[in-house]
Amino acid sequence: MIKPISISVKAKSHTNQYKMHKYFARRPYNVFQNLIKHYTKENDLVLDVFCGGGVTVFESVAMNRRSIGVDLNPLATFISKMQLKKVNISTLKVLGNSFINNLEQELSRYYEYNYNCIDYKIEWIEWTYEVSCPLCSTTIRLAEHNKVVSPNGKPKNGYYCCPNQLCGGHDRRTGVKRTDCKSIGSHPLRVKISNGEETVVIDLSDEEASFIKSQRYTHLIEESMVIPDDEIPLNWDRTHEDKLIEKGVYRFSDLYTERNFILNVIIFNRILALKGQIDNDIVDCIYFAFSSSLRYTNKMSRVTENWENGNPTSMDKHAYWLPNVYIEANVIEKFKDRFNVILKGLTYTNEKIPFGSNLISVKESINVCHIGSLNASILHLR
Repeated sequence: MIKPISISVKAKSHTNQYKMHKYFARRPYNVFQNLIKHYTKENDLVLDVFCGGGVTVFESVAMNRRSIGVDLNPLATFISKMQLKKVNISTLKVLGNSFINNLEQELSRYYEYNYNCIDYKIEWIEWTYEVSCPLCSTTIRLAEHNKVVSPNGKPKNGYYCCPNQLCGGHDRRTGVKRTDCKSIGSHPLRVKISNGEETVVIDLSDEEASFIKSQRYTHLIEESMVIPDDEIPLNWDRTHEDKLIEKGVYRFSDLYTERNFILNVIIFNRILALKGQIDNDIVDCIYFAFSSSLRYTNKMSRVTENWENGNPTSMDKHAYWLPNVYIEANVIEKFKDRFNVILKGLTYTNEKIPFGSNLISVKESINVCHIGSLNASILHLR
C-alpha cells in the first residue's frame, strides 16, 4: 500500500513547453511530477481521462512512464500532441522564418501607417463599441469617459451616458444599461505605431478614425480559400452567459475585426498550402504557432495603463468576455512572437523527452485502446 502524500508542494511557473499554447486550468507541472513520482514507478501506465493541457501526459513520459491522455476537445489533444513533438529545431527555424518572411511581404502593407510624413508599422489600434441608446437611438460610444458615475465617484461598469442632453439616459447617475442597447459597430480611438527608432501612441482625430473605419479587406479572399466561420451555437451556455447575441456576436468572425479575420484566414490557407511541400511535422509546428496567436488577435484583448505596463492583455478564461474597449493587434507580429515561443518550447521538449516522435500516438477514438509499445497515446473521443 502506497502511503498518501503528506507534504505540500509549492507550485512553480510553467516550463517552456506549456507556454507554447494557452489552455485553461493547466495545472502546475511540478505538482504533477510529485504525484507521478510518488504513486508510480518507471514503465508504469498513467491514464488521464481529461488530459486538457497535457501536463499529466508530458510529465509521465518525461519521467519514463507510459501514458494515455484522453479528451473530448480536439484542441486539448492537439496541444498535448504538440508538446511532445520531436523536430529538428534548426530546420523548423529556417522553414518557419521563410514562411513568416513571405507573409510579411504579402500582408505587412495592411498595417502601414503614415505619421508626420514618416512610415510606421501599426502594433495595435484601440477600438470602442458603439451602441444605439434604447431610449432615443442616439449613438453611444462605450468608452471609459462615458461610464455612469457611482455615488462613490467611481465609474459604474455596464452603464453608460447617452450624449443626447434631451434623453433620460444622459443622466450621469443612471445612464442606460449596456445590454439594453443594440450594437451598431465600433469606433477607433488610438493607435500604437513604431518604426524601429521610436514608438508612439496617437489619439485619433475624427478624420483619421473615419479613414480607418472605411478600409475594407474582403476583396483579399480568394474563391478557393477555406474560410472557417461557423455560426455561434445558440444552445451554448457561453452564448447566453456571455450575452454574445446581445453584443452582436453571431458568428466566430464577429470576434475579430474585418482586417484581422481576413488576414488570419489568408495565413490559415497559406499554412494549408504547405502540406506536401515540406515535412508534415514542420507544418504542424507552424500551424501550432498560428493557433496559439489567435488568442492575441481577437476582440478579447485590451490595453489598460495600470496592468502589464500598458501592454496588451488577452482573455485567459474559458469564456467569451468582450471588453467594451478592445485592441486590434497586428496579426503578423503576433504570429512571429508565437513562433519564437514555439521554438523555445520544442527545444525544451527535445531536451526532456528521450525518444523520437514516432513513439507518440494521437488517435480519434470512441474507446481507450491498449497502448502497446508506445510511450504515449493521446485519444480524441468523438
